[in-house]
Amino acid sequence: MKPCIKFLSIIILPVLSMANYAEDATPPALVIEARETIVTFQKALKKELQGAMRSGGPEKAIEVCHERAPEIAKAIGQQTGWTIGRTSLKTRNPLNVPNDRERDILEQFSVRQAKGEALNTLDWWKIDKNEMAYMKAIPTKNLCTRCHGTDIDPSLQQKIVHFYPDDKATGFNTGEIRGAFTLKKTLGQYDGKTSK
Repeated sequence: MKPCIKFLSIIILPVLSMANYAEDATPPALVIEARETIVTFQKALKKELQGAMRSGGPEKAIEVCHERAPEIAKAIGQQTGWTIGRTSLKTRNPLNVPNDRERDILEQFSVRQAKGEALNTLDWWKIDKNEMAYMKAIPTKNLCTRCHGTDIDPSLQQKIVHFYPDDKATGFNTGEIRGAFTLKKTLGQYDGKTSK
């Protein structure tokens, strides 16, 4: 998974204030559930990262994120039924390269932001073949630039390369879209009713 220092700052985003956006209308309860699942993931990861920062600074946080983020995502997924991931147009972990749809949505997020939509309102959802798919943009906050910016400390860069030798996730500025959370959930016998 990608380094997660950014989660120390984005945890405060007002998830429930995000604007609804979708190719197809989707039951609001599922959208709210997806957003709440992201918050649960962020809170759990934030707790781990805060401890790592206190004990060993950003280098330790990179290590903890590398080891614990996938475990936390899996545990929350088992509790909620959501598959939780992250992706970006510039990935740190090659396993997180976006598929065609995710790439299109990330590009749409950039267009929507350029048209004036607030970054923390950028989300998307759709039901396709009894699967709910949800994405929410991850903003680049000031703290994110420590690991993803244009001037990364050499010792921290060395640590990043150690865990992520194919890293492409640098050069971001505050206020840019860093990537997106990706959530999926199998809905079983969905009745096809939708609403906004």
